[in-house]
Amino acid sequence: MVLSPFVRKGWALLAFCLAAIPFPADALAIDSVSIRYLDSHPIPGRSMERQEFRISRTPSAHPGSESSSREIDRYFEELSALLVAGHLDHDWQLAIPDAPAIEIVIERNGKKRTLVSCHTLLERDPEIAVTKRGVVRVAREARKERLARESEAFRRHREAFEAILRLSLERLHSRFAGGS
Repeated sequence: MVLSPFVRKGWALLAFCLAAIPFPADALAIDSVSIRYLDSHPIPGRSMERQEFRISRTPSAHPGSESSSREIDRYFEELSALLVAGHLDHDWQLAIPDAPAIEIVIERNGKKRTLVSCHTLLERDPEIAVTKRGVVRVAREARKERLARESEAFRRHREAFEAILRLSLERLHSRFAGGS
């Protein structure tokens, strides 16, 4: 398609004007946490389930505004503290093929972190422990001892994943069910 010189100049002028408008970088930044339940491999003849929710905020663009004055700001401050405590400065995955999993995608300060794990779902069975190498069967009440043999980094990552999930579910509950 060939555009007339008049139309081309109009588009060029519009592009120039938009480029000249100063937008503060963090005025448009959105922090978010997306959590998805990923069902296990589909079994023929059975429905698959999918659930997801997202918590997001657009930080105030006004200088001097109190950053932790709102619940949403405190949520993101706690989230950041959990990432630091768990040394989750990179993506982390504890997934087993064909098993259900939970995916947490955190976008904060322009950085994206993806955490995936199946341990919170599979360990509902008291005789199952999910280790770095996969699922192991353990005697009832022996899960803690088995997981204590895993590396400190692995345990920290698991604990941070659980804490982030718990914090996010509490936030969701407080907004929709009025909290407890």
